[in-house]
Amino acid sequence: MPPLLAVALAAAGLLAPSAPASAATTERGDDFSLVGVSWPASAGPLPGTPQVRTRDAKSGDWSAWRTLESSPQQTEEGARARARRSTEPLWAGPSTAAQARLRHTDGTVSALPANARLELVSPGPQPARTATPYLERTPLAASGVPQPSIRSRASWGADESLRPDPPEYGTSVKAFFVHHTVDSNSYSCSEAPAIIRAIYRYHVRTNGWNDIGYNFLIDKCGQIYEGRYGGITRPVIGAHSMGFNTNTAGAAVIGDYSSAAVPEKVTAAFSRLAAWKLGLSGVKSTSKVTLTAGVDNGTYKKGQTVSLYRVSAHRNVYATACPGAKLYAKVATIRTYAADSAAPTFTKGPDFWARKGYVQPDFVPVQLYWNAHDDTGVRYTSSVSPRAESFSGSTTSWNTGVKPAVSTTWTMKTVDWVNRVANGSKTRTGTIVQETAAARTGTWKVKSSTSYLGGKSLTSSSTGASLSWTFTGTSVGWVVSRASGSGQAAVYLDGVKKATVDLKSSAVAYRYAIWAAHWSTAGTHKLTIKVVGTSGRPTITTDGITVVR
Repeated sequence: MPPLLAVALAAAGLLAPSAPASAATTERGDDFSLVGVSWPASAGPLPGTPQVRTRDAKSGDWSAWRTLESSPQQTEEGARARARRSTEPLWAGPSTAAQARLRHTDGTVSALPANARLELVSPGPQPARTATPYLERTPLAASGVPQPSIRSRASWGADESLRPDPPEYGTSVKAFFVHHTVDSNSYSCSEAPAIIRAIYRYHVRTNGWNDIGYNFLIDKCGQIYEGRYGGITRPVIGAHSMGFNTNTAGAAVIGDYSSAAVPEKVTAAFSRLAAWKLGLSGVKSTSKVTLTAGVDNGTYKKGQTVSLYRVSAHRNVYATACPGAKLYAKVATIRTYAADSAAPTFTKGPDFWARKGYVQPDFVPVQLYWNAHDDTGVRYTSSVSPRAESFSGSTTSWNTGVKPAVSTTWTMKTVDWVNRVANGSKTRTGTIVQETAAARTGTWKVKSSTSYLGGKSLTSSSTGASLSWTFTGTSVGWVVSRASGSGQAAVYLDGVKKATVDLKSSAVAYRYAIWAAHWSTAGTHKLTIKVVGTSGRPTITTDGITVVR
């Protein structure tokens, strides 16, 4: 096999430009976490596909060989940026050594050319604990879209002394480009700040850019980070889409979405960010815009125009696979979600009524129900109080419970894909009505046990014996005890038979609401149960009713 180019360096920062490459592996004690390959721009493209592997700082094991994607110049900034070409950087995590090689189309491998070098980057120091983690929320965009939560440069530890020049600005943001960093997907989201610091150093020191290239970054958990310096509300010129950096914004998710599924949180973050950023300019994401190439970029000549959607992918203006096949397939969805012009609404509820289920002295089983609507789809709905729980956008009910004889206000919110929120609440009281409150006909016996609500229940095996409760509410549940010898009962509501209910159960069950009914509005009703007198097992035992009013 042809020799490999192997280098291991102290990684307190980036390799110095003059650092020599050695054919032998040299180990140093300090860690680096991000790796790439660079070479003189004048040398043209590399004569093969660059691959790297790294040695884990903790285990000492070498990783598998990983392919680096070549990343030709993405910015028009200065001579430094034009002097060298580089691959996209790869996050390897804490490592002590790296090896690089070229893989050729015939399957053979060779060392890197002598004029190429491995670039090893340490993320640098952690951000100060006193750093402001989130940027202050700005007023609503002209579109009414709220600013998403965005972590500041200080929160990820940007070393502002690395930036050689002040930011440059366009006039307004006319388009939003979706990218991925072509990086590892195995990172934890707590590592995202370190990854961004390392990318920042790589873009400045290896690529020769003025700053990190992207205007924004997103981790796989959906957290958005401020990228290039200059102000998140302003049209900062980035270095993300060569020839089309002016009057556009570029956001990149950390990871490689060539074949990996895109997390829903990432889709949502792109949607919120695009809606807000384009909304600052008063433009809609589903509309089209004509952009003019600022320089030749290999796909478009300088001065050539291109018509595209305002939310587009990097590959729409440049010869690249970015943002990967899986994320590219989500761009139309992001565009649609970002165009949402109205807040979600509750078209039904939230409200709750009595349901079937086990009753406790401090717990009345209820079903919380709702129907949320949004023009482009509800992202999620959540119960805020008295219990917190989150649900998918398609979920419309939740079996839960309330404390008896306590007025309960159930509060919910529903959220769309651009983070607009609708709130709703309903106040009702769940109660337990004992069997002793019922009007009786026929023969009934009192049974005593700590297993019964209030310590007592009523039981009968007399065919036609009945109990009737008159109550006011929106729903009712009939509470029984069940066993293998339990019989059947007929259930009547307001004099109309509704069901024949069999109490038989292979296991003994106390305090179980076996039947329930509900109405759209509160009213006074009468519930009657009658013993059927089932052959061989005529006995039924009742423990009262639950009522929600």
